[in-house]
Amino acid sequence: MEKRVLFNIKSEKILHLPVFVESVSDDWLEVPIERENGYPAHQISVCLDGKGIFEAGGSVYEINPGDFFFFRKDFPHNYFPCGKWKTCWVAFDGDGAASMLDYFEIGNFQIGTAPIPICQNLITLIYDNAEKENHFKASFLLQELLFSVFENSLKTSRLQPVIDYIKKNYQKDIQLEDLADILGTRPSYFCRIFKKELKMTPFEYVNQYRINISKAYLLNPDFTVKQTAQLCGFKSLEYFCSVFKKIEGCSSTDFRRRHGVSENPQKNQQNQI
Repeated sequence: MEKRVLFNIKSEKILHLPVFVESVSDDWLEVPIERENGYPAHQISVCLDGKGIFEAGGSVYEINPGDFFFFRKDFPHNYFPCGKWKTCWVAFDGDGAASMLDYFEIGNFQIGTAPIPICQNLITLIYDNAEKENHFKASFLLQELLFSVFENSLKTSRLQPVIDYIKKNYQKDIQLEDLADILGTRPSYFCRIFKKELKMTPFEYVNQYRINISKAYLLNPDFTVKQTAQLCGFKSLEYFCSVFKKIEGCSSTDFRRRHGVSENPQKNQQNQI
């Protein structure tokens, strides 16, 4: 993929959107950046390959593949590569941007983990739609990206080892006892503290994470829905379809149609041989 970046013209039409794309790149080699006065837009960047350093709020953070870093507009920060460092990113603004960030309780900056396939696919779709001046669709996809990254970033410090375990083992058969053992608690007590902090049960979180991962496969026509279900840790196609519709409000097939994706029959036939 060629290195590419797009900067939108802030026309009157685009400024009517509550959240709009200011600039975007789905394949970017980072260079040293020093911004003592910040940047005039909010930005979220996801590390695809290599390693970098992010400095903000008087602290220094190492950014590795699968990590994201975010900063609000006009907030001072620096970042620089340690060797070759590739990211994808979106800078955004709009009258509703600050309110959305406040909803997720995001401060002036944030570091965390994010699923690379989902983020890169969404950012590529954002780029493609912004390039075609389909700004409404780009705005919709941007909000989906922010939701995917920020939705479970609230109050996870105590549960972070559990969250990390789920992200590394989502393809496996995860047992409640395994999750409770990570914190050294009884399963019943673990369920109570998990639901208190994340407002959902442990297995609701596991299923939601698996569904988020499944979207990246569904956006790839080379994977069937059945293959997607297996790769994301679901024991049956029927259960995957049921969970997907419950969480997303549409079927996996409708999700593909909305994004203009259809299965590749030739590739699927090869996979079955």
